[in-house]
Amino acid sequence: MNSRFELFLTEIFYEIFDYLSTYDIYHAFINLNYRLNYIINIYPLKVDLQNISRLKFDYICYYLRPEQVISLIFSDDNMGDQVIVFQRYFPYFKYQFINLRCIKFIRTDDILLDLPYSVSALTFQDCMYVSQRIVETI
Repeated sequence: MNSRFELFLTEIFYEIFDYLSTYDIYHAFINLNYRLNYIINIYPLKVDLQNISRLKFDYICYYLRPEQVISLIFSDDNMGDQVIVFQRYFPYFKYQFINLRCIKFIRTDDILLDLPYSVSALTFQDCMYVSQRIVETI
């Protein structure tokens, strides 16, 4: 028997998800039922990895479907080497994150140089050695 909660329109869930972090969406709704899993798996995600613990980072990476990510923010503030660890989860980043439009690096020592063609916005904020690495790569 379905609960009233399950009868909400998909758009209502999208409105709710707009106010939640990726971790909160997964933690609260994933694996509750087939329909919610489907809705979560097609929702365009804006993944913000700032101020996140390693435990939450791993949880997000476990459930994350790269093709649904449209925005991605990295920061080494709470978890060092975040970009490197992320690449271990997604070694074919360029080919996995096909809908990624925006990527931002905040106070990171590492960056992703091989980006998907879909990226139209790339931001570096307070990144120490990024400019030197980009010049060396070019």
